[in-house]
Amino acid sequence: MTKALESRFDPSRLDWRSYQLGVIAAFSEVVSLKCKRLALSSPMTEEQFDEIIDEATLIARDRGLTLYVDDDFLETRLFDPEHTRGKRVIHIASERATIDEYEALWEEKRQRAEEGALSRYPHTFLR
Repeated sequence: MTKALESRFDPSRLDWRSYQLGVIAAFSEVVSLKCKRLALSSPMTEEQFDEIIDEATLIARDRGLTLYVDDDFLETRLFDPEHTRGKRVIHIASERATIDEYEALWEEKRQRAEEGALSRYPHTFLR
């Protein structure tokens, strides 16, 4: 076994910008082939976002996809909100209707919170 196979993958050893654009390109291919309706970028700071958004837009445009920039990612029990809080996430969708569904879900959560109708889960997340 080579040394690379004996250790864990560490993306911090790679060029961050190229790595993220590769992830976005791969997810864009999956979405454009209709294997997924929606894919998400890694959460990123505003500075990181600014580094890749132009190229991410070109990738999406070349595949006929819709991008949605989210700086207030919907918190659920699926992910630790500390991972996304204060960061931007790019949604990669095959059509605008998918983004509309996400926005409607966000609005439903806001309304339920205002009504006090949300369940209060302990701060544990599904893994």
